[in-house]
Amino acid sequence: MSFSDNERSWSEENFSGTMLGDERRVQRVIMFAQALATHPGKSIPQLFDRPYDVKAVYNLGSVP
Repeated sequence: MSFSDNERSWSEENFSGTMLGDERRVQRVIMFAQALATHPGKSIPQLFDRPYDVKAVYNLGSVP
């Protein structure tokens, strides 16, 4: 998935300081924000081509 510099910089600026206990989770949030900024109004399965990415985003909400 390709993002423009605008979506990339916006998501990194707003979410890079997120405290999630693991840097990989922070990167997942940034990728999710980029996808939402690029395609507002789409569902999570519509945002990603790979089933792994869909599952990873859903898992963000299930881990304390």
